[in-house]
Order: sequence, then C-alpha cells, then structure tokens
Amino acid sequence: MANLYKLSGWAGILAGLINSSHHFISPQGVVGLVLMLVWPVLTLFLITGMYLYQKERVGILGFAGYVINFFGFAFFLVLETANWIIIPFLEESVKDELLAGPTGLFFRMTAVIFILGVFAFAAASLKAKIFPLIGILIYIVGFVPFILAPFLPATIHIVTHVVVGLALIWLGYSLQARLRS
Repeated sequence: MANLYKLSGWAGILAGLINSSHHFISPQGVVGLVLMLVWPVLTLFLITGMYLYQKERVGILGFAGYVINFFGFAFFLVLETANWIIIPFLEESVKDELLAGPTGLFFRMTAVIFILGVFAFAAASLKAKIFPLIGILIYIVGFVPFILAPFLPATIHIVTHVVVGLALIWLGYSLQARLRS
C-alpha cells in the first residue's frame, strides 16, 4: 500500500501544480486541454489514497464522503470535457436550449453533489485527525467557490484555482510525509 499512497500523494501535488498554474502559463490547444482534463483525474487518485489511508478512523461517514466526493469530481470531469470540447462550438441558441433542459439540470446537480462531497469528505478527514487541519480547511474554502466559478468574476475564478492548487499540493505532500514518519 505504501506505493499507492506515494503515487496518490504525487498525483495530488501534480494536480495542484497544474490547477494553480494553468491560468498563468496559459497553454493553448491540445496541451491546455489535456492539462485541464488531467488534474481532476489526478485529484481522484489523491482522494482515493487519502480515504484508504484514513479509512479505519473515518467509518461510514468517511466512506460516504469519499464516494460523494469521488462522484462529484467525476461529474465535474464530464462538465469540464463538455466546457472545453463541445460547448464552445455551439451556437448561442443551442447553448441556451441545452442549459434550459436536462443538461442544465445535470450542471446544477453536479455542483450540489460536488459541494456535498467536498464537505462530507472534509468532515470525515477532520474527524480522523490524520491530515493537517489547515490543508483540509483550504480544501473546503477553495473548492466551494471553485465549482461556483462560472457565476463569479474572472479574478475570483483564478484565485479559486490557486487556492485549490495549494490545498491539493498540501494534502498530497502530507500523504507523502506520513509515509516517512
């Protein structure tokens, strides 16, 4: 399991670096697309490693939080894929029609599931007292406005990416550090 935890920690660090820096390095084309779609996948590895590391101490709340958080990120990945690959090429009237129907409902449901997952996973992690309090709090403070970013000014959107990146780096590093102690 030590190798899984190491890989999960490195996945979190890399996810955090990608997420916090992409607005500043602005890779275009395929590279930018890949980076935007890779960091949520890497985050799934991080939260899986975190859950497995603390599973004895978090109980059913921890498992439920992990599952909801996992699906929140998975659905977010679907949204990011649509936002980067499909939606930019649609006419405005088609976008409006999609967002008024089931697609819009899926977007809103994803935001709710994402936020519930972040809170539930963070609550379980706080209960376990394994990962640093500040890292978990930054995880909450960063991800709640992050998922609401389409409704916020661009500057706040960029700040949320940096805060989320910091949380992922911190938690990834702390998972790695646990293996050394």
